[in-house]
Amino acid sequence: MKRYIQGILVACLMMQGHISYTANFDGELDDTFGTNGLVTFDFGKTMNDSISALVIRHDGRIVAGGGCNGTGGQGEQGFGLAILGPDGSSACLSCIDDEQTGVVNFISGLAVQPDNKVVAAGFASATAGNSFIVMRYNKDCTLDTSFGTDGRVEVTFPGSSSAGACAVALKRDGRIVVVGQSQDDTGQGTFYAVAVLNPDGSLDSSFAAGAGRRVYNNLVNNSASQANAMAIQSIGDDDNIIFAGYGTQDGTPRFQVVRITCDGDVDLTFGTNMDGVETIIFNDTVVVSETAYGVDVKPDGGIAAVGTSRITSTPLAEQIIIAQLNANGTPDMNFGTGNDGRVFFPAVTPTNNRYFGSAINIQNDQRLLIGGYTDVSNAPLLNFLLIRLASDGSLDTTFNPPNGFLETNFGVGVNSFANAIAMQCDGKIVAGGTVGSSPTFDFALARYLNENGNHEV
Repeated sequence: MKRYIQGILVACLMMQGHISYTANFDGELDDTFGTNGLVTFDFGKTMNDSISALVIRHDGRIVAGGGCNGTGGQGEQGFGLAILGPDGSSACLSCIDDEQTGVVNFISGLAVQPDNKVVAAGFASATAGNSFIVMRYNKDCTLDTSFGTDGRVEVTFPGSSSAGACAVALKRDGRIVVVGQSQDDTGQGTFYAVAVLNPDGSLDSSFAAGAGRRVYNNLVNNSASQANAMAIQSIGDDDNIIFAGYGTQDGTPRFQVVRITCDGDVDLTFGTNMDGVETIIFNDTVVVSETAYGVDVKPDGGIAAVGTSRITSTPLAEQIIIAQLNANGTPDMNFGTGNDGRVFFPAVTPTNNRYFGSAINIQNDQRLLIGGYTDVSNAPLLNFLLIRLASDGSLDTTFNPPNGFLETNFGVGVNSFANAIAMQCDGKIVAGGTVGSSPTFDFALARYLNENGNHEV
């Protein structure tokens, strides 16, 4: 995201002129967006519509991807894509489903090309082997038929019984990197999986010894693993691939960050043990799981990742966990109250509340924006949650002062999950997710003022 913001700065300034506004405070809802800063909509069937990914196009339009209900069946979803104008008005919608009972299709990651075409990655349960699905959309929400077959590519993994893509990013040369998980054909193990495509959708023969895709079995003795987020770490001429998720060790999923080289090899210069994987244990006591859901890279190559530690399942208690690493994958000892590269939110481990961290974005000034949701003030219902940390990991009390965090409630009696965040070229923050109550859920977006994120000239 950092590189993306820098790349579009000139275009933003040309389009908008000198960028300047005065916010009452960072984190205040932007009343020029939607209704009082909020936008909700569905795809016509009012069920199972959910945002899981957001990007901002170079022309300022907001692109949201996730699942949509095209057929009306409660257990069915299609690939949902929406493009919104800067004021939150709908420019176009697309809901692609297979019109089969019980089929689930979902966009889990988005990336925007320099020409404003959008690459989407996800999964489709109706395809043979539940493949990685990669699609490319034109600016009007139609599929780009010059990509793959009629705008769509299905990537299967040899020896795999199923696979699903969770995130996508673009290299500087336009090649497309997709990460997720693949299950072996015995159905016993699910592991990190990566595919690299050329701009036309064909597999990149320079990756994984000509295969264009690879499953990373048993890294650091993981019995299972899944990549939920990714970023490109550009150092010199190399575009290293960073992904974050979990690796199961001794029966417990643990927060992991992995680096592979541009040709698909595990980078054995990365991590404390120089094995390509940095496993961060946040809660030393027994927990249900600790999983990374978002990752971003700084200009100097440093890495920040966010996720969730599930403390207990009954009652359900979760805590947001943030790790900051140096470019080589070792903990950043200047980050966190314990100077160990770790931050917990809240600082005191919850016993019966949910604090879920789903997305992270590094501002130009190195502050960390974190998106997710919590039930702390609306239990048992959930609200959007935004947090901003200073570069040392402390709460930034200039964000929704003096708190450093905020909640957004979309209405009485509804759940509101923030699954993705993105930053506009004027610094404003867009959060996207889901709002509703079972079985009716809609796309939901909120936009917040953020003067500290501005790019001034």
